[in-house]
Amino acid sequence: MGMAIAPFDKPHPVMRIQPLRITASGTLPDTLTTMPALPSLEGLTVRNLKLSMDPRLDMMGMQMLMKKYGAQAMSGMDHDSMNAHMQGGNMGHGEMDHGNMDHSGMNHGAMGNMNHGGKFDFHNANFINGQVFDMNKPMFAAQKGRHERWVISGVGDMMLHPFHIHGTQFRILSENGKAPAAHRTGWKDTVRVEGGISEVLVKFDHDAPKEHAYMAHCHLLEHEDTGMMLGFTV
Repeated sequence: MGMAIAPFDKPHPVMRIQPLRITASGTLPDTLTTMPALPSLEGLTVRNLKLSMDPRLDMMGMQMLMKKYGAQAMSGMDHDSMNAHMQGGNMGHGEMDHGNMDHSGMNHGAMGNMNHGGKFDFHNANFINGQVFDMNKPMFAAQKGRHERWVISGVGDMMLHPFHIHGTQFRILSENGKAPAAHRTGWKDTVRVEGGISEVLVKFDHDAPKEHAYMAHCHLLEHEDTGMMLGFTV
């Protein structure tokens, strides 16, 4: 390959992917190599991240999905929770079913900037641990070279959140409350969070000071750009 930097200074097997003209006619193996055993999870730092959306934005997202893809867009969602959200009618804030809303994950200080008459600030509509993204304020500091267990919850929200973490490749411990599928057991940088709880084992091997903090965020741009992102240092 013309590279002199390890590990590419030695021969390695190369996997070749040949596109086919017949759609969905090929398959890939679930795994390409044997992964090392997971280290002990005892005594690790545990970080809990709660993803939440303004219910009106949640409803708008579902309506757009159904408009484009029909009922199949909602096939994997918790319909009991969906019905509770549907009670919000036309998403007027006064018509929401506040009894079924998870207020613990909301930043009510940020929500104070919203126009409760029906319009709201899109840049303050999504949250992680009740906070919208602040470019100048990292949420926490991870320890360099130490494993951490991150518990990422989307409970109470029906939208899919592919959660991406900068500066590392991690192992998925559980994905939406279930053991990861075979093809999800390798090194990943994004975990699926969709109305449930996903856990990942992360380790950061490089410094990330406040001036160059790492980010963790939902990888759907309309969620990330409306607040569902955080910065952290190492």
